Amino acid sequence: MVAMAATKAAYIFSTSISLLLLLIPVALAKDHHTHGTSYLERGSSVFIEDGTTTTTTTTILASPNGLFACGFYKVATNAFVFSIWFSGSSAKTIAWTANRDAPVNGRGSRLAFRKDGSMALLDYDGTTVWSTNTTATRASRAELLDSGNLIIMDPDGRSLWTSFDSPTDTLLPSQPMTRNIKLVSASARGLLYSGFYTLYFDSDNELRLIYNGPDISSIYWPAPFNQPWVNGRTTYNSSRYAVLEQTGKFVASDNFTFEASDLGDQSLPELTSTLAHTCRVHEKEADSSSQMFQDGSSKFKFGYFLSSALTLLFIEVTLIIAGCWIVYKWERRPEITDEGYMIISSQFRVFSYKELQKATDYFQKELGSGGSGAVYKGVLDDERKVAVKKLNDAIQGEQEFRSELSVIGRIYHMNLVRIWGFCVEKTCKLLVSEFIENGSLATVLFDYQSLSPVLQWAQRYNIAVGVAKGLAYLHHECLEWIVHCDVKPENILLDKDFEPKIADFGLVKLLQRGSSAQMLSRVHGTRGYIAPEWALNLPITGKADVYSYGVVLLELVKGIRVSSWMVEGKEEVEMAVRCSTEILKEKLAGEDHSWILEFVDYRLDGEFNHSEALMMLKIAVLCVEEERSRRPSMSQVVETLLSLVE
Repeated sequence: MVAMAATKAAYIFSTSISLLLLLIPVALAKDHHTHGTSYLERGSSVFIEDGTTTTTTTTILASPNGLFACGFYKVATNAFVFSIWFSGSSAKTIAWTANRDAPVNGRGSRLAFRKDGSMALLDYDGTTVWSTNTTATRASRAELLDSGNLIIMDPDGRSLWTSFDSPTDTLLPSQPMTRNIKLVSASARGLLYSGFYTLYFDSDNELRLIYNGPDISSIYWPAPFNQPWVNGRTTYNSSRYAVLEQTGKFVASDNFTFEASDLGDQSLPELTSTLAHTCRVHEKEADSSSQMFQDGSSKFKFGYFLSSALTLLFIEVTLIIAGCWIVYKWERRPEITDEGYMIISSQFRVFSYKELQKATDYFQKELGSGGSGAVYKGVLDDERKVAVKKLNDAIQGEQEFRSELSVIGRIYHMNLVRIWGFCVEKTCKLLVSEFIENGSLATVLFDYQSLSPVLQWAQRYNIAVGVAKGLAYLHHECLEWIVHCDVKPENILLDKDFEPKIADFGLVKLLQRGSSAQMLSRVHGTRGYIAPEWALNLPITGKADVYSYGVVLLELVKGIRVSSWMVEGKEEVEMAVRCSTEILKEKLAGEDHSWILEFVDYRLDGEFNHSEALMMLKIAVLCVEEERSRRPSMSQVVETLLSLVE
């Protein structure tokens, strides 16, 4: 039991956080100087397209000494954060980030220094993603100082807000760490999202490092069961103050200190809370050598680590005795490496296969199946109902699969099914998503034998609007644009209020990584909903989804599957759609629209909005145009549908 606990403790804490002293060499030559202004005037606004752009950065401000720059930092294909970085570093090492957990779009996003004295980051649609939350009538300018501190000041030079007061995971030289400041680690190496480790002063005036994960929380450092004096600390100084000096020495009010040896010339130290196995001094470049800290008063010795290890072992044994389910849960977790995309975010959970077996009662209750896999109903330990999808053809490796999920897991829209987690074990790949109460639109709309009430017109129009909004988000608004490739009633789910949620978005990316034109020219989708460009072997764009959406609109109005439409002499579904829309075009072009009463689902008994039905049919006909350039975008569809609602 003790051996097992020791092994488990080593596993749980092997990817633990440490304090790294990164040595950032600063090139002082003029050709490394970042050109640009160091300040913004009140009332000014800078769009992401306006800055000085490199491969990964768009500079808005540069410090007078050229050591620091701030602006938009690229974290994904179409995702940016507002950050401060070392401009002299080839890697553009980040020192501070405003919106680490909420990147903005790469087009149309802007930084605004508002007239009310606050600074704000706005996404492409004007949504405020981050703000200084300050209102100062005397605020005159925002400036990036030589120290790397971004400040808002009044005309007399007094500071009204500073980035030093709200650090992310890094302290710069002379930047104080006080009782109100916390450093939060990145979620994984190579990612900026908030992680599980926090460095802060606790109520006992002691500097602590805690782990607060989704399943367990604990004090990681210093050894929690030791008296403060054993750890070389004092709790009598209530100032709760620490600072990283220019020399590379870190000094805290609880008597904890350390300093880096061999800083070298023209190097700027930086204290970062990050993922690591041991405490090391690193050079800026990733392949540089590393050294252990040399400490004047609290040296990192083997005895200290042995004491900490024994303490952690004691904690683990206690937890095993008090609740075996904790150890059991950890043992069932799949092995996770510390690659950047292996830990996606705190909201996106990794499940074990056994957990999902238990949740689904060994995959007993099948909700449905399709080309990508079968879906099963399940209930998690916290009593949340979920839908678990077994992917049939996810043939790529675990690394690529997780990389795709790192994108899809961050997508959120009220008209998209929320993905809560995943499982990757051997050849099994499963997705875990929220359970949607009323099932698919196909079941509700086409089941004429059901005793359930007929889907009313207002509900149908709301579904049309909601699906359009979801697709518009995937095509135009989310961080990495996604083509669904299989829009159909089976993939449109209805919640308890009959709000639509699109399912299976992004599965083409998951099933076959690499969205090249050649790959997407291989047919995906369902007969009757497939756009003509699939058969023509053309590169697939969002207009393929627009076509499928048009077919769904026709079915919403008519109340039957397009494959059931009878067109004399036309046996192919695609030909039936084409001929039917040609007939509709002629009728819509006329002045007499009395025929709509017979066209709309007879089960409604004429209870429908004539203008809305006419608009839906006009949009549907445009969406199923054979020439894709003549189809509207989903954003245009949303705008047109909402014009009647307003």
